[in-house]
Order: sequence, then C-alpha cells, then structure tokens
Amino acid sequence: MAPRLSDADHEMMKAMIQRDEPTKQIAQSIPCDPRTVRKAKARYRLFESTQTPPNRVGRHKKVTPYKQDVLLKSLAQYPTTDRTEMVTLLHDGFEDDVSLSTISRSLKDARWTRKNCHPVAQQRNPELRDLYLYKLSRYKSYQMIFIDESGADRRVGYRKKGWAPSGVTPIQVGRFNREQRYQILTAYTQDGIELARVYPGSTDAVLFKDFIEQLLHSCGRWPHKKYVLIMDNASFHHNDELEPMCAEAGVELLYLPPYSPDLNPIEEYFAGLKNFIKKPGPELSELFKKDFQAFLQACVDTVGKRSQTIGPHLDVLHERPGDASLDALVDVIFNVPILIDVPQVKTDGPRDATCAAKTSFPVLIFHLVAEPFGIIIYGPVNRFRDHQICQVHYRW
Repeated sequence: MAPRLSDADHEMMKAMIQRDEPTKQIAQSIPCDPRTVRKAKARYRLFESTQTPPNRVGRHKKVTPYKQDVLLKSLAQYPTTDRTEMVTLLHDGFEDDVSLSTISRSLKDARWTRKNCHPVAQQRNPELRDLYLYKLSRYKSYQMIFIDESGADRRVGYRKKGWAPSGVTPIQVGRFNREQRYQILTAYTQDGIELARVYPGSTDAVLFKDFIEQLLHSCGRWPHKKYVLIMDNASFHHNDELEPMCAEAGVELLYLPPYSPDLNPIEEYFAGLKNFIKKPGPELSELFKKDFQAFLQACVDTVGKRSQTIGPHLDVLHERPGDASLDALVDVIFNVPILIDVPQVKTDGPRDATCAAKTSFPVLIFHLVAEPFGIIIYGPVNRFRDHQICQVHYRW
C-alpha cells in the first residue's frame, strides 16, 4: 500500500493544480502516481481541497468551512486581529454569534497559531528589490562581503525569561539603566567574519572610511574572491571618497534597496551573536562584568569563527572557486539568502517564485512575506516540499 501523502505534499499539489500544471509534472514533483493527482484534481473541483472533508457525526460546527475560509482570508490580510474582533467579523458578515472558545477551536482545526509578526516596511519598492536581485545574480557567493553595523549595551545580555513555581513571577535583580553603548561594525563572508570592530559611540563617515580602507587589504580583484562590498543605504556609506578608493583597489560596491534588511544575511549573524551574548558560558561571563567592550569583541570573534556560515544554527554548503562537481544536499531556511545555480528553462507563466527559480544564472532564493513558497527547480532535482524547510538535491 502506498504511503499517505503528508499535509505539505497536499499543499504543494494544491498550489500546482491552481497553476494548471500538467498531471505528469505534478506526479513527478510530489512524487506520486498520476492517478492520485487526477483524483486530487477531482476533489479540488468539488471541495477546493485535494483532501476529502471529514464526514463528521454529531452537531455541525458553528464555524462552517466557508466561514472559516472568510476568517482565514481576513487574518492573512490583517494578522494582528484579536479574537474579539474575529467574533465581530463573523457577526457582521453572517449575523452569527460565536464564542471566543469557538474561534480558538476553529483556528486550531485550521492549524493556525499565534506568533510574533515579521515587520515589513510599507515603503519598500518591489522594483528596486527585483533590480538588486538581478544585479546580485552576476556574482558568486564567495565573491561577496556584506557590511553592516549593530549597537549593543549591557542590557542585551539580560535574559527576559526565568523559572519559578506555577503562579509566581520570577524576579531578576540588576541594573537596567542605559549605560555606554557600543557599535559592532562587521564585514561578513560565507566563511565567517572577515573584519570586525567594536567601539563606543556611533559610526560616522571618517570611521567607516578607515574601516573600508583596512578591509580592502583582504579583498581581491575581479573575478577573484571577495571583490564585491554589499551594504545598506546609511548616509555614511555614501562617502565621496569611498567609491574612488574601492575602484582603485578593483572592488565593486553594491547597495541594498531601501527598507530591505532581509536581503542582507549579516542580519542572521547579528541575531546569532545576540543570542550568544545572553548565554556566553562561564569564561566570558566574568569578562561581561569587568570589560564589556572586550566581552563584545570576544563574542564577535567566537561566533564569527564558527563553521556555519549563515547563522550559528545552519550548516550550508556554498559555492567555492574551483568546485567541479558536488552532490549537495542543502537545507534551505526561508529568509536566509542562498545562491545556487539552476539550469536555463524558459517559462511563460506569471513572474513568481516558481519562475524565478527556473531562470538561468545563480538566483537568490529568498522569502516572500505575502506568499511563502517552496523551492521549485526543474532539472536534476529529486523533489521539493512546499514547506518551511525543503531539501534540494542539486549538482553544480
């Protein structure tokens, strides 16, 4: 007996059916028997789902599938809606009074949970983001150096959660007033930290120029390693002396589109760094009390030397100069930029994540907040899953 398809497989099949993809192609991607796909298409025409709705006994649910669909579509557009506002939504739309517990059960049945929102600036320009991704596709991952700065003071090391008996709030005694703030200016590559400085105060154009001047000694010229500097649009990043200095050294500058920190993988490093600061171990804990600047520098060096190159929790295989043929099994985590080569395949479909992964040249696999997607690559690929973590077997 063939194994049951997982929920992720059903979601992926539903997405491919909505795009009117051929039955044979869907069966190869799942993978499953073509008869399974034909039956799923018939169920989708009847129920708008690839799975048959359960034939329950007993009382009918107060929140019917249609009402639940309306509720979920509203939450997809306004994810911060409170449960009392959901009750009002159903009352205004269907003149139906439901309780808060009914709302909770309906969301649980739909496998929706409450979690922290990912903020996205409304001022983002999609065209500028597309242009940046197009420019980025010309480079290999080993040619890139990402530059950014982050601030920290002693408060970043304080833990916000603690243990206590049930019904008792844990109490943490400490000095929570704001002290001297330090800046961490970092140059980040796929091999880890290339150069980092920790200093008090703020960053200005003079200090940043001196940092870049020191960094250029570690950079190569085209087409060698580390010849592209990528940074955001902070005012001191646009120094009049910076571009001629980099051009003389054979180094290119590439600026991120406005309000797009998610396209800079150094943000993952800073997140891992601040997590490490909260639990540095007994040796660095003493340094935290005595010399916070030296403590920060030690943390930067420790996290930067880890073998994982995109965040402390990932182990990703990158492109390297001279690689002839590698069988890579890559765990791709969304909103972490990863460059991979895909074969050239012409596509006439809408310009979405699927088509982006089917074009030629290295492409940046990134997270779409409005429509999370799985990786769809046609070529020497075993399968993909329309899920948060997908595995791609690819030879380059």
